[in-house]
Amino acid sequence: LFRSKEVIKECYRVLKKGGTLYLTTPNYFSLWPILEYLMNHLLKVNYQHQHINKFFKKKLQSLMSSYFDKVTIRSFITFEPFLAFISFKFSIWIMNFTSKNEIFPGSLLFAQAKKYK
Repeated sequence: LFRSKEVIKECYRVLKKGGTLYLTTPNYFSLWPILEYLMNHLLKVNYQHQHINKFFKKKLQSLMSSYFDKVTIRSFITFEPFLAFISFKFSIWIMNFTSKNEIFPGSLLFAQAKKYK
């Protein structure tokens, strides 16, 4: 893991006892890789080297748990952005439904890590 271990270790070091780290990153066990591929080939902007470490839930959980005492990770944003042009209300309903049930892996991961020691 290119530098991600050092970054998490430094976050742990500078965080006060009782502090919480909030982190978001793309979920590479979702639609994200497909979106990234399409954007790289259809747009003038190239995101190929944007994310050096390609995380999915278990990989991020393992990395963060090696430093932090309590780590929770959830995924969010599945189909909502693509449905918003049809109906914003429907998009919000889908977002609420998928975030409660986590049926599909979301395109982004949200990690919350607590430092007790």
